[in-house]
Amino acid sequence: MTTVERFINTLSLKIIMVLKIDFNNPQILHGHLEQALPQCELSKVEGIFVGRRGGLVYELFTQPRLMATGVRANSMNDMAVIRTYWDAVQRYIQSSSEHAKKHGFGLVSVDHDRLITNGLDLGSFVYCAGIGDENIESFERFDKFLQMIKEGRPKIEEDYGKVCSAAIAVKDL
Repeated sequence: MTTVERFINTLSLKIIMVLKIDFNNPQILHGHLEQALPQCELSKVEGIFVGRRGGLVYELFTQPRLMATGVRANSMNDMAVIRTYWDAVQRYIQSSSEHAKKHGFGLVSVDHDRLITNGLDLGSFVYCAGIGDENIESFERFDKFLQMIKEGRPKIEEDYGKVCSAAIAVKDL
């Protein structure tokens, strides 16, 4: 075998070797997120984070203490105020879900340990909802997540403002 043939064989081996990286590793995602948020003008956005086992989420309820829980209705007016609140919450989640789906993501649930789980079911705690995915397998998917947030943020924040306003009205009952 000549030197040129050895060189070609060596070059062929190097091309065939593929380095497989677990892009969903929380440490890798966190490092990329820290660098990318300022570049995407998202550094001041609350609620974007990496899950404990990976994945990315944009929390829908970043002020859970403001949200209405355990409220009682003592009059028809109270019921109307409470209905307005829950209608706003439902529209907010639905609108956010539709936006996420357009970008290939969906609703997720986030527990108190920051474990992200895809989907919400009828028994899910509504204030633990977010949009994103429990598995971000590539840089392209990571980038799509940031684009989803950047494009949807004005509408998402507007809808969340309506939820917060309705929550204040409920708390005043």
